[in-house]
Parts: sequence; structure tokens; C-alpha cells
Amino acid sequence: MLSGHVSVAMAFTPGEDDEPVMMDNDGEAGNEPAEGEATADATAVAVPQRVEQVSDGGGLMRSNDEYDTDRFLVKFTKTTPKFQIEGVFGPGIGLGDLASHVGPQIQVTGLYRPWRYFAFGGSFLGSMLFNGGVVFSGFAPAVDLHVLIPLPRKDELTPMKSWEIGLFTRVGWVSQGLILDKLKQRAEGVYLSAGATLYYWVSDSMRVFGRVEISFPQWTALCEESSAMRRCTSSPDFSGQVVILTGGISFVVW
Repeated sequence: MLSGHVSVAMAFTPGEDDEPVMMDNDGEAGNEPAEGEATADATAVAVPQRVEQVSDGGGLMRSNDEYDTDRFLVKFTKTTPKFQIEGVFGPGIGLGDLASHVGPQIQVTGLYRPWRYFAFGGSFLGSMLFNGGVVFSGFAPAVDLHVLIPLPRKDELTPMKSWEIGLFTRVGWVSQGLILDKLKQRAEGVYLSAGATLYYWVSDSMRVFGRVEISFPQWTALCEESSAMRRCTSSPDFSGQVVILTGGISFVVW
């Protein structure tokens, strides 16, 4: 009886298209983050923000306020100017012994405003009084104290198109030329005045205003002036109040 074993040996040679698959037990393919990509644990959460821009209608930005949306919406408002410079022009009308004198008054005032309702500074008043075709010049440097009362605003961000009332007093020195008993003389003394102003805000940095002021000089000397001599008396017996009606422009710095 013939018995035989046939063994068939098959050899498998991988081809070029059949590449072995390598298994990695440490992780799955494709789960590694790309280069430069932040992981989930390191990703920062952006805080929501809101930017509010207010324009004056002509392309000029008045404010650019940025704040977090989870906070109160607080706006920056223009409330208190730091400095203001005023130029004033108008007529002055003399009273008492200066009743026949009328002339233009020019005044420049500089104020520092540390509080919304209060300002202090200095002023210089130049005056010209006319009588009989002759001009009599005068001047009065003074220290100013102002109480300012802003009226309700039209816009909560800016005082533009709103009104403001000012009450003030001045103390200084005055020297004024005048005619007494047909003689050209010069009076000197302490300058005291008080008045009221009505301001209108044309823009954020400029106001126009009208003002009424009454001066009460306390004369200490009266000097007779001529081409040859100057003779003064220390106790002049005359009055010299002046009512000044003026208007002007006020520039402010916030």
C-alpha cells in the first residue's frame, strides 16, 4: 500500500502596493495636534467687549469708550473745564460825577476752574471815556471770583447747545481819567465790581456770552494833570460808578 505525504510550501512575498500596517498602542492615528495648534486646556476664552463711538456728525470723534459687556455702561462726560479765557467788549456808562462819560470797555479774563460751580483767576479792564471830543483812558487789573451754574444739558456727553449762568465779583486797582470842573484829572482807588453773565455753549470748547457789570470804585486819590504839574488830593469828594454792558467769547480747556 502506497502512502505518501504531499507538503505544499507557499511562500508569500509582499508586493509594492501592499505595505504593512503598523499598530501603535499608545494612541490612535490622527489624534495628535498639528504644529502651532493650541490644545483644549490652553485655549483662552475671549472676554466679550463692546466699543461705543460717538461722532459729532462731521467725522470728528468725540469719544471712543470701551468697556466689558458685563460691567455698567459708564460714559466719559465733559463736566468741568479746567481753564477758560474770555475776551469782552462793550460800552461803559458812567454814573455820578462820571455821568457825562461814555466809552468802550475791553476786558481779558483768565480763570482756573477746580470745581464745576466755582472758578477764580484774574482780569484786566481797559476803558476809554469820551467827553467833549477828548479821550480819557483808564485801566483796572483785578482778582476774579466766579460762581457758575450749569443749566440742564441737551446732550449728556457734551455741554454743546446748553446754557450756563455766572455770578462774579472783582477786587483790584483802578486808574481812570476824567473831567471835573472843566479840568482834566485822574482818579485812582480800589476797584470793586459785581455782575452776572449768561453763557451759551456753541461747541465743546467755545461759549458766547452777555454780561452786566457794575463797578464801585473806592477812590483814594484825585490828581490834577496838566502839561506843567501833577497835583493830587488824598480825599476826593466825588463818586464814579460805571455800568458796563458787554458781550464776548469764552474759550475753555478741558
